[in-house]
Amino acid sequence: MSMLYNCNKVTKRRQWDENSHLVKAQCILHNYNTDLSDKFNSYISLMRRFPRKKSSFGLVHGDFLFSNYFFDDDNNIFIFDFDECEYSWFIYDIAVCMYYYLLGADPTELHEKVEEAEDMFFHIMSGYVMEYELDIECLRNIDLFFQLRDYVLLSSILESSANNLSSWSKSFVENATGRLLGGKPFIQVDFERVYKMVRR
Repeated sequence: MSMLYNCNKVTKRRQWDENSHLVKAQCILHNYNTDLSDKFNSYISLMRRFPRKKSSFGLVHGDFLFSNYFFDDDNNIFIFDFDECEYSWFIYDIAVCMYYYLLGADPTELHEKVEEAEDMFFHIMSGYVMEYELDIECLRNIDLFFQLRDYVLLSSILESSANNLSSWSKSFVENATGRLLGGKPFIQVDFERVYKMVRR
């Protein structure tokens, strides 16, 4: 549906890098950690050069986490809250969906959720491939889209409560900062291998 959609209005939905949290992030991150601010600037430059093909880039939900969809008694999925709808890579919705589910109640436990992440990705893709094929270049770089959400959430949390972080927020900020500065993946999963299992 996104690929077939043509906007005929003067006002269009924003581009991915016009997200208000990303727009504010440079200043917010600079005040928090200058090294992180430098990483962010390099990241944004990289993503602005990342391929945008009709098959991989278009209108996305932008906030596709578990609180924005539900299932009815017949297992039909209903998605709502399209306020964050934007032009981005289709894989971003998949990354966001997995991101919040895996972060869960304790952001320090990500390393224990590799098997859970593989299982989740397998089931998401089992349905996804019935409708569309995932762009392989995006798949091989899926961690870039997890990083995108790291930056969005970091900017949001630090803007609203940098001096008074809750226990969860403090754990998240420390772990996300460590990931981004250390070049560590959000989750250590071979997504391409799992995708090939689904495609068999």
